[in-house]
Amino acid sequence: MRSFQKILPLCLLWLSAACAMNLRVQPEVPQINTAATRWPGKVAVLIPAATRDLSQTALEPSACWGVTKISPQPYGQVFAETLRGILGQYFENVVTVENPPAPADARLVLEASLEHVSIKLPCGISPAFFATAQGSLRALGPDGSERWRVSRTSQRNDQRMPMFSMEPYHKIVPETIASLVSGWATELSMAAFARAEGTLPAAGSYKAPPASAAGVPAPVTEAQPAPAPQPAKVYSPDASWDNQLLP
Repeated sequence: MRSFQKILPLCLLWLSAACAMNLRVQPEVPQINTAATRWPGKVAVLIPAATRDLSQTALEPSACWGVTKISPQPYGQVFAETLRGILGQYFENVVTVENPPAPADARLVLEASLEHVSIKLPCGISPAFFATAQGSLRALGPDGSERWRVSRTSQRNDQRMPMFSMEPYHKIVPETIASLVSGWATELSMAAFARAEGTLPAAGSYKAPPASAAGVPAPVTEAQPAPAPQPAKVYSPDASWDNQLLP
């Protein structure tokens, strides 16, 4: 009984501390191997006000009683910096815009939104926890109409509870946001409309210009007497020969 009385105040202190959790989120921008140089041109990303003001973290249902609230977090700022960091590895100039219209010199105008962030904390002896992020990315035409929309709208990141460390809790939501945006960037880089804008050339579209287009004068040779007529040659389709009519 006395042991229980000694432990009870500690339990109550732990439970009161567990009612609120103070995260310290920072942008997490992974290095992406785009297998190419950044494409030229300005990309303007419109971020709605609801996304810029997003600060609440929803708690996924749990059978355990513990954390009931997570302190407000600057998810709008984290999202904007993640967009610039990831899209900046694909394009030379990426700017975020709070209100339309987009800059007149933007070759590509996107609208990106982060609509929901949630986290499932460990429960009892179960070490698993996860975070989810939901949002959308779309491309806008000159008149503001939608021309393209990304197919992925949600991302989940699963981890396991660390021993005596809060770092994974601080990083799991920013890493989930980064995974969502990275998927968007990959899908955008393969979109046919973006290539049509001239910002993302299609694979294999480049062809070396013929020699006549390079401004190199053809060599001048002395006139030679006409050769005597020769019998016609027949070439098989798979024979290797030089066709002088090709540039």
